[in-house]
Amino acid sequence: SEIRSAIIQTESNGVILRCDTIGSIEAITELLKKENIPIRAADLGNITRRDILSASAVREKDRYLGVVLGFNVKVLEDAEKESFERKIKIFNEKIIYNLVRSYSEWVDYEKLHADSIIFNEIPPICKFQFMKGYVFRRNSPAVFGAEILVGKLKQKVSVIDEDGKKIGVVHQIQNEGKNLDVADKGMQVALSIKGPTIGRQINEGDIFYTDLNSREARLLLERFPDRLSEDEQGIFDFILSKKRQADPAFGYL
Repeated sequence: SEIRSAIIQTESNGVILRCDTIGSIEAITELLKKENIPIRAADLGNITRRDILSASAVREKDRYLGVVLGFNVKVLEDAEKESFERKIKIFNEKIIYNLVRSYSEWVDYEKLHADSIIFNEIPPICKFQFMKGYVFRRNSPAVFGAEILVGKLKQKVSVIDEDGKKIGVVHQIQNEGKNLDVADKGMQVALSIKGPTIGRQINEGDIFYTDLNSREARLLLERFPDRLSEDEQGIFDFILSKKRQADPAFGYL
């Protein structure tokens, strides 16, 4: 009954808490209540992929509550990978007060720099071309030479073709053997993309664009209408038109 009273499972918005003992759950729950920080779930054990998925669902409604707090526990490998892909923040400490303090300080910082942080989380608008004669590997992943025609290309972003069809995810960007986080307009780089096979889904000379989801498009339309260059705005309009052919509500919801 002591365990049952300490463990929290709700469907409401709040942080996810994982602790090593019942006592630490009770102590941290009390501290969070004093700070008016709601809890969606509190349980014993290591941080799992399921915790990240739960936090991701919360983040859709409240970016400041969509996090995982861990006290004296481990982050499992699949949880670490999922948190990176979904941009879910994990706070994992061995001192109770440090846990609550580091989370609170992060919230303060995020709110202070909210516009810049949110804009930088949106995949940069980009148009790039598969350079002819530069096929390095056909699949798993496909590796080829590409020229950045407009905007910037980042690692880990999804890309679409000229018909708006999803092609895959940029795995790595290299220039002269060195890994890059970002490739700028005018650069010629080697790209590896997970998903397609050269000669089937993609071919030399093809043009590609970064993919956006509806929420990201809406942010660019409503919150950041002046952040794109003239060239980037043209590419964004093109992506928007392709997406709205498949989903007329794209960028509105």
